[in-house]
Amino acid sequence: MLMAIEPYVSFGPLKLGMTRAEVRSSISATAEAFRKLPGDAALSDAFGSEGIYVYYDKDDVCEAVEVAAPSVPVLLGQHLVGRPFNRVREWFEKNDPGTAVDSAGLTSPKFGVGIYAPSALKDPADPVESVMVFREGYYDLKGGS
Repeated sequence: MLMAIEPYVSFGPLKLGMTRAEVRSSISATAEAFRKLPGDAALSDAFGSEGIYVYYDKDDVCEAVEVAAPSVPVLLGQHLVGRPFNRVREWFEKNDPGTAVDSAGLTSPKFGVGIYAPSALKDPADPVESVMVFREGYYDLKGGS
């Protein structure tokens, strides 16, 4: 599924701020609930066959969406998953000087996007594994990136 990113707004058909019921009715695949981190206030949804993971706040409102293959996340014409991390990093740093790189990948405050590529520390040409779109203030509430 091709999923266009609208920064701080949506990821394909999924809009940040949707309820769990709205999210589940927007995707034809079956959701499996899971807890991403032990201290999370709400369960998350995995739509594994689509490579889509949706994270909710304590009110069951979508606060972030993560996408991996087979779905295809696209930001301003840039396909992100599967591309070499160093190329994706160059593009983000050129288009968002506030881009922060860490051991798991990078975070772009301008675009409200996180890139997950944990093996890129050893080999910067390793591919991006997933892309996350988050709502304004998401990382502030989580205690950093």
